[in-house]
Amino acid sequence: MVSLNNFAGLLRAAGKGQEAEQCQRRAAMGLERSLGPRHPHTLTALGALALLLEEAGDGDAARALQETVLEGREQTLGPTHPETLTSLNNLGSLEHALGRNEQAEALLRRALDGLTSTVGDEHPQTLTCKEALALALAGMGEVKEAERLHRQALRGREARLGPTHPATA
Repeated sequence: MVSLNNFAGLLRAAGKGQEAEQCQRRAAMGLERSLGPRHPHTLTALGALALLLEEAGDGDAARALQETVLEGREQTLGPTHPETLTSLNNLGSLEHALGRNEQAEALLRRALDGLTSTVGDEHPQTLTCKEALALALAGMGEVKEAERLHRQALRGREARLGPTHPATA
């Protein structure tokens, strides 16, 4: 099933979204059957499927899967585990993409507080979360705070990765 999961990622990168979704769905279902619904590999596969569904325009299905992944990670890893906080960030980013900026803000602030406490202010995932929160805030007209967060994320990426790294440029 891990092979199917990896193949789905390749198909996604090749722009074959529908085929990637089918392959990812098979991988997630197979992992759920063989490892269980709360196994980390199963949850990762469901999260990847959620991203494909979002890209295909099925935001409601993507949201339901992201909520399942978050719930599973909270139950198995705890609410402050970095993977749980990443799932919280993913759900918040999806809420922003769906135009639900108030919900996105609440989720992303929780994720940012948790990530800052557990992995630090300069960790790449914390910086990603700052950027996601900045986008949600900008969508709500909170431009000053959004700019502050974007600047922090950019400074952090430049310090950690250098000014020419693809994540910085």
